[in-house]
Amino acid sequence: MKQLECIIFNVEHGFCAFIKSPNNYGLMIDCGGRQNFSPIKWIRNHYNFNHNNIKYFEGRRIAELIISHLHADHFSDVGSFYYNKKDKPKHLFRDKESLKFLDQKIREEKDAKRRRVLTQFKKFQASYNLDITNEVDWGFDFFDVRRISFSDAEEISSGRDKIINNRSYIVGIEYAGTRILFPGDIEEKGWEKAFGYKSIRDILKGTDFFVTSHHGHKNGSCLDILKYTGKPTASILSQQRRAMTIPITISIQSPKTRKVTWSKVIRRFQELYPQKKERNLLKYPLGKTAAIP
Repeated sequence: MKQLECIIFNVEHGFCAFIKSPNNYGLMIDCGGRQNFSPIKWIRNHYNFNHNNIKYFEGRRIAELIISHLHADHFSDVGSFYYNKKDKPKHLFRDKESLKFLDQKIREEKDAKRRRVLTQFKKFQASYNLDITNEVDWGFDFFDVRRISFSDAEEISSGRDKIINNRSYIVGIEYAGTRILFPGDIEEKGWEKAFGYKSIRDILKGTDFFVTSHHGHKNGSCLDILKYTGKPTASILSQQRRAMTIPITISIQSPKTRKVTWSKVIRRFQELYPQKKERNLLKYPLGKTAAIP
């Protein structure tokens, strides 16, 4: 029986999700890690030939990696790709126009560990310089990846890091009538611009599971988001939660059964009241209801 499996890892203040598509290919959205835990190594141990639970795309366990935007907490586990060639994704999506900021950030970074991560990612992404010629047959009912233009991001952003956030890829995936939304770290002004793009509005429609933008921070929320998404079944907040370590899992079975299950740490989405005092509506209620453990 076909199904979509989505695993969202606890990487504290970062992000990493792994999706096994209905046709059994592997998709990663970001590759953040945390101290003493590598999602890439976890995937290697749980999805492989021995388990007979994934198809390798042109010899690669991960057919595609989407880096939502170029901040280190979203690719801090990139060094783990070097341990095994089969771990390295076949395709890489990243914001090529923001790559010019990488050298600046490497020069300015005072923390040796973060500087090493930035340097590793610069080298890693440089090996992907060819256009994609062989598309993956995921088996999704809907799959789209969009972002606002660089000029729009420059216009609304007060500095380099906000440009990078507002250039986040917005990813929508749907199977068997259930849609998951991954919006990266786009901020409020970025959302306001994004609503003007029909292609992005189409991604937002009918969202069931919403990974809140910018880790649920106030500047990542916008009161108009729910006009376009509807009311999700659950929203997921990525932030520091050291006490628990299990990942969130979402399984969506074939259209015939339309059965959706998810781990107990995701609870029902509470009613939202968009009053001014709840300007951070995507932080306050979700921090209580659906945080990554």
